[in-house]
Amino acid sequence: MFNMRKLVAATLGAAILATVAAAAMAAPPAYVPPKGAKMKIKNVNCPGNADLEIIVWSKKPGQVKISLERKGGGILGSDIITTDTRVHGYYKGAYGGTIALASTGYKTKYRIIATDGYKTRKSKWVAIKSCALVT
Repeated sequence: MFNMRKLVAATLGAAILATVAAAAMAAPPAYVPPKGAKMKIKNVNCPGNADLEIIVWSKKPGQVKISLERKGGGILGSDIITTDTRVHGYYKGAYGGTIALASTGYKTKYRIIATDGYKTRKSKWVAIKSCALVT
């Protein structure tokens, strides 16, 4: 014979768990506030490639949203970096890769903007002579 109390409790419990799981999946990710942002562009071969390194810091582990900005040209793109390596009381997140460059004849400047949606940190401007990132 079925125990209606147990059946109703199990069904209600499963429905609540499914609702909470669906809400968690639909909610945007919670970002951590950035403490600092740094960008380096090295080994510049223009036209050609360069090495890009982005470092962000936070007080707790999590994700920081970053955007790449060209001075006078606006936001070129954005990504998310996870700060998960503990160093001297802060959490570090890093991204590195190769970027394509094209000759321009003038100097271009770039920086990183790190945010959690409320707090924002900006890196110093990094200049590339006679070159620009290919976007």
